[in-house]
Amino acid sequence: MSMNEVTQFLSKPWKQYERTREQKGALLTYIPWYHVVKILDSAVEEQVFKRWELEILRIEESQASRSKDAKPEPIVVVTVRLTLTLNDGMPVSRDATGIEFMASGGYGDPISNAVSMAFRRAAAMFGVGLYLYEKD
Repeated sequence: MSMNEVTQFLSKPWKQYERTREQKGALLTYIPWYHVVKILDSAVEEQVFKRWELEILRIEESQASRSKDAKPEPIVVVTVRLTLTLNDGMPVSRDATGIEFMASGGYGDPISNAVSMAFRRAAAMFGVGLYLYEKD
């Protein structure tokens, strides 16, 4: 399959994998990382592409503010590379970053949360869940 056909397959709505949560007073619809794995694995099973691989390129600590008036706090920044190997053997990669405040107070640890964000963003560059970013 061509890269265009791969993107078409991955870009279709994956309603069965969507989840919704409240974030900063708004409802956020997203696809969890473990469902992104299922989507990519299903593409391999259907021979849309040969295989996929996620590589962590960098884990860095930095500082960021939660708002423009807030004091900077420690964050972790993770950069990943998602590579799809097409059926003709050609690898195609997309890099993305994810961030998390060290004192996030949420579920999971900051590094795994940042990896999850980066992975979902890299997958979105191939079309996975990209429709969720569209605003009416």
